[in-house]
Amino acid sequence: MQYKIFPTGSTIINSERAIVHGFNIRATATAVVNVYDNIAATGDPVFKINVSTTESVSYDSFKGIPFNTGIFVEVASGTATGSIFFE
Repeated sequence: MQYKIFPTGSTIINSERAIVHGFNIRATATAVVNVYDNIAATGDPVFKINVSTTESVSYDSFKGIPFNTGIFVEVASGTATGSIFFE
């Protein structure tokens, strides 16, 4: 298993098939973070995470969720950073 940290903004986490096992997101200002099964912010997000100011949100899945195309994270509004755990 590996993890990648993402800064505020949008970024490709992985550009191939993967299984997402979790994430941890922290906001310094109320934020919306979208996680896509894609290499760009297109289509419907698999996760749409709302994070309040100074809050942390975590998700952990033992089985994992398959992402067939890639993993793309978009901080759609606000300020947030975090990490994605995948294999």
